[in-house]
Amino acid sequence: MSSIRKRLLFNLLTIFLFTWLIIAGVTYIKATHEIEELFDAQLAQTTGMIAELALNKIEKKEIDSTVLTKAIYGHKYERKVSFQIWEGSQLLLHSQSAPHNRLSSNLGFSDKPINGTDWRVFGMQHSQSSHIIYAAEHYEVRNEMISSITQSVLFPLLWELPLLGALIWLGIGQGLRPLQRVALEVAQKNPQQLKPIESKNVPNEIIPLTASLNDLLHRLDQAFELEKRFTADASHELRTPLAGIRTQSQVALRSTDPEERKKALLNIVQGVDRSSHLVDQMLILARLEPESPDKNFTTVDLRTLSENIISDLFPLATEQQIELSLIDKTTTATQRSIKGYEPGLAILLRNLIDNAIRYTPKSGSVELAIFTKNNKCCLTVEDSGPGIPEHERDRIFDRFYRQDNHNAYGCGLGLSIVQRIADLHHAKIRLADGLNGKGLSVTVLFQPANI
Repeated sequence: MSSIRKRLLFNLLTIFLFTWLIIAGVTYIKATHEIEELFDAQLAQTTGMIAELALNKIEKKEIDSTVLTKAIYGHKYERKVSFQIWEGSQLLLHSQSAPHNRLSSNLGFSDKPINGTDWRVFGMQHSQSSHIIYAAEHYEVRNEMISSITQSVLFPLLWELPLLGALIWLGIGQGLRPLQRVALEVAQKNPQQLKPIESKNVPNEIIPLTASLNDLLHRLDQAFELEKRFTADASHELRTPLAGIRTQSQVALRSTDPEERKKALLNIVQGVDRSSHLVDQMLILARLEPESPDKNFTTVDLRTLSENIISDLFPLATEQQIELSLIDKTTTATQRSIKGYEPGLAILLRNLIDNAIRYTPKSGSVELAIFTKNNKCCLTVEDSGPGIPEHERDRIFDRFYRQDNHNAYGCGLGLSIVQRIADLHHAKIRLADGLNGKGLSVTVLFQPANI
């Protein structure tokens, strides 16, 4: 696993070393240029001084030799500086380190190899005589000076690299402490304690991280709360049919009357059917609880979907003597198409039609309509059943809610599932009176597929 601390240290030291190399190169080039200029100026000045001093002694005949053997300054670099004084083709005077041939054939500055080494030569002609004076300087002097300057400037920075690395390591550790605090706070979280992470004194760089974690913790808290409520409600709802099955089983075991035993067994079958239906609805609702990503959404034709569901539920409607019909008021497939999760939409429509059939008395009607209104694609299921009073309509989407004195087959989850699927599709549900002012009308308003 990679370490942010090590990665930052490596990156910063790499940047420092790269910068150091650039500074070293620029410093070397700049130092070389400036030292060259300085030494050239000194070389020209030295040549002029030699001209004034030596020519004066030559004219006074105070020098009886052409070779100057005595050290003038006694400096360590003195042997690396040479000069010559020429009059025409005659060498009048030269230093001990200078050759007998001309140091240069040109006046001014030039470079010339002497005895296998490079020298910098300056030649000038005396303004009041025909004498030509040459002064030469060994390049070793200049190179030593350049090396000394660059070392004195750059080597301390290079030796400071380990110290800088240690300081950066400590500084990064100090800077990452808020992140470590957040990590420790997250590690201490548990399903019973999902309070938001404290964002006070949190650096700006990790505010998005803490905000995302707090959002996740909030959603987890909601999910756990829903799960606990669902489990409590489910256990309560299952207790009733299971108790009924147990009671009817005891009646069947104790009864000596065949008719009474048969009736008890039929009640057991009905209880098992109701429990099975309840479990199926609970499983469907449990699958819908997590946040469903819309990556599985496709274009769904509501007419095709409705025809398929009606085909499946037609035997039930026939058994209950219910007239089941579909009215499509749209003119194009685009008008009745939406973006959605087709299996979920099938469950929504199946539950609406199934509820309408089961709560509608025999010889009643259930009508399914598809139309557009206010740029919405609308799906309506109307029945001629007993309907729901207006003061109870806000509660019918609650889990396990059932009206009194209504069909006992239901488990109170059908419309909760419908509401959940509608929420996943960002759809709205509207309730109204049903056919001919009776029964219930449920309208689901979807966004069209082209929006």
